[in-house]
Amino acid sequence: MFLLNWSKSPRTRVSFFPKLPCFARLSRNLTCPHWLNWKTTSPNGNLCSINFSLKQNTFFICGTDTGVGKTLVTGALCLYFCHKKKPIGAFKPLESGCASRLTPNHIHRNDSSFLQKCAGMKEPLDEINLYWFKEALTPALAAKRAGIQISFPKIKQGLKNLQKKYKTVFVEGAGGLLAPIKGLQTNLDLIKSLKLPVIVVARLGLGTLNHTLLTLDVLKRNKIKVAGVILNQTKSSLSLADKTNPGILKQYNVPLLGVFPYIQKKNPKSLLKGTKKLKLEIFR
Repeated sequence: MFLLNWSKSPRTRVSFFPKLPCFARLSRNLTCPHWLNWKTTSPNGNLCSINFSLKQNTFFICGTDTGVGKTLVTGALCLYFCHKKKPIGAFKPLESGCASRLTPNHIHRNDSSFLQKCAGMKEPLDEINLYWFKEALTPALAAKRAGIQISFPKIKQGLKNLQKKYKTVFVEGAGGLLAPIKGLQTNLDLIKSLKLPVIVVARLGLGTLNHTLLTLDVLKRNKIKVAGVILNQTKSSLSLADKTNPGILKQYNVPLLGVFPYIQKKNPKSLLKGTKKLKLEIFR
């Protein structure tokens, strides 16, 4: 949940990935798990990026866990597009934990409202967020307790409606990749259903290497394209783990888009400034 201050102030070697548009040959002097080696080589021998194989401009923003800053980063990306005067749509089909702390009987869809503002969308909130739940639980359990049936076709149609209006749409998931969102179905199943490339958001700090590599492993094994990984700095001071996370991930050739810096004053200006630390060339 996020509130925004809108004031001014096993080691193997693999020769290629068969489904890539270029002959993606892994560097032979690197011995890292094949699903983590993202270096690719084109037929003429030049390095190319998996990102360039993306033919669509809709991305699923997935976290390595809940509370890693998906909404913050997604909102910042939306502001980046607005600053570039490019139409941008945001879609958060599922949001839980919407009960107000002061007035528990009232619903406050803070994350969805935040994305709506960052993207400058005029669509009603119900088109940006299809399902919302009072309890701060995984959507599958929250929906069951609320007596609500979550429909993947409805989510897919909701996304299509936004894609008709916006060239680029960011779809934010709820929780981590394998968090249940409908019965035993997870965010992974939703990503498969929507057929979208993924941007992974991870929390900078101790444990992030494990969480990030596990998430990438699952995505790779399920043949889901990864557009990039963004590390989010959630504390003002940097620990040794914080400082070394990016370098270690680069040793695995993870497609790191950068580290989104800690934002003390969470306003549009500071969030937009944070995007300057990211490599956003993948967005056309």
